[in-house]
Amino acid sequence: MKKLLLILIISFATQQFSQAQYRKQITYGFFGGANYSKMTNLQSVFIPNNIYSGFETNEEATIGAMAGFFFNWKYEDQNVSLQPEIFYSTQATNFNYNDIRGLKYTIGFKYNYVNVGLFFKYYPVDRLYIGVGPYVALNVTSDAIEYSSNGEQVAAETGLYFEPDIVQQKFLKESLQGKNYFQTLFGVGYEFDNGIVVGFKYHLGLSDALETKENGFRFIENKNKTNAFS
Repeated sequence: MKKLLLILIISFATQQFSQAQYRKQITYGFFGGANYSKMTNLQSVFIPNNIYSGFETNEEATIGAMAGFFFNWKYEDQNVSLQPEIFYSTQATNFNYNDIRGLKYTIGFKYNYVNVGLFFKYYPVDRLYIGVGPYVALNVTSDAIEYSSNGEQVAAETGLYFEPDIVQQKFLKESLQGKNYFQTLFGVGYEFDNGIVVGFKYHLGLSDALETKENGFRFIENKNKTNAFS
């Protein structure tokens, strides 16, 4: 299993003010960073169980980007706060296949999302927080699938026929569609005096992120969750 890449998010708070009558602080700002994400359970979409053997597959996580906006609402005499967030993220997974005939192909799921949620933060000590919250990821590029293979080379060597990559990609776009999904975010971070916040989050997918439409390729509908580190 690949070593997971942990990348910090840096948040820049643009303004802070307080309302003394309610003894609360509201901060807001922008944040940006990177994520490391993967969609799971893809093999069983394309290859029914016990149909044939002599192949290997793997789901390859990839690095993407994210950027967004937040509000943070905290009472001065309490150690909890609420932080609504909205952010844009690029999340991709490569499904890699190879078999004993020498055929190799990669199906790339290159999805982009608008994520909206509410992050609950608890401060065990001053400025250090841990948090959790529900989010929805709205897929804005639901047909962003890429297909590449060495089928042309294998066909020349063996005489077997494989559909051209562009045709296979068209079939995949027609048969599979990225979905909106729900996730829970867990995080930890530190808020500096100058308004900079450094944090790390784990995105746990809770619902299906890929829909298999009716098709003639025996592709199977199942639950494909997306998880990420950011």
